[in-house]
Amino acid sequence: MGDDNDESFHLTRETLKAKQKLLKQKGKGNKPKRAQPLTDTEIAMLFDKNVLGDNSPKALLNTVWLNNCVQFGLRGVSEHYSLRWGDVTLNTASDGTKYLELNERQTKTRTGANVADVREVSPKIYGTNGDHDPIKYYEIYKSKRPQNFCDAEDPFYLAPRTISLADTRSEIWFLRQKIGEDS
Repeated sequence: MGDDNDESFHLTRETLKAKQKLLKQKGKGNKPKRAQPLTDTEIAMLFDKNVLGDNSPKALLNTVWLNNCVQFGLRGVSEHYSLRWGDVTLNTASDGTKYLELNERQTKTRTGANVADVREVSPKIYGTNGDHDPIKYYEIYKSKRPQNFCDAEDPFYLAPRTISLADTRSEIWFLRQKIGEDS
């Protein structure tokens, strides 16, 4: 039983291989599951519909998350979930340009076991001075976090407040709770 050389299932295995070959020739079969990137038009639509932006805690969180995905290349849930406040730093270049820098921790694809897997240059996000400036959204996110919850080891993504915010321009929008924990 379970022997690949077992003659009793020889015809079945050959039939299965032939069917797999036929399907591959037709363009079906094992294809990579790759997400399609968002277009500039789609991103603009998300801002127009307030899914992205600074009009609510959820929209701000979505915007910061998207910037981290696109600009830093964070992909998996675990990369975002393990991100700490101190992993992303706001810096200023000698010419006065502000930028965010990711100080990468161990990830699924970069475990630290292979020195060739270490990035030679830390990923950076530069300000754009436009309506969708990632530095602006980072600074707003920082200002809307609880002040005593911005230490290096604190979680980067915080759960948004669920209580209605009467004045969303001045309130702290986020809880001292990592997103995903009862949120």
